Amino acid sequence: MRKYTFAILTMLLFFTILFNPVASAATEINVILNGKNIDFNPTAYEANGNTMVTFQQLFEQLGATASYDEKTKIIKAYKDDTEIQLTLNSMEALLNGEKYTLIQAPWADDYGIIYVNLRFISEAFGYKVRWEKSTLTVHITSK
Repeated sequence: MRKYTFAILTMLLFFTILFNPVASAATEINVILNGKNIDFNPTAYEANGNTMVTFQQLFEQLGATASYDEKTKIIKAYKDDTEIQLTLNSMEALLNGEKYTLIQAPWADDYGIIYVNLRFISEAFGYKVRWEKSTLTVHITSK
């Protein structure tokens, strides 16, 4: 009976790791900003075709000021004359007051870490974003 229980638990663990998109993709995506590698912690990963990263690290790397209101679940970020507003679990974003529909909503994980869409944020602040599929690398460059 012990052999079967161990075998079943081992198979479940294997399939959980194999088919969990966060676990399998989290260590694979690299992010390079103006030629410098950004080490996100936790690492960047793919969700619905979007690279998702921790919001504070991304805004800091892009030179933006960001805040999060726990009550309203609203993230606000500012850089120069650009203002971005996101709401956790909402597909709607505001960029300088104009509404945009996101492909992937920002969210918080079980540890309270908030993830946002790297491309939307970067492009909103005027950066060029390029995906290199062969190396699973996102290149962000100043325009």
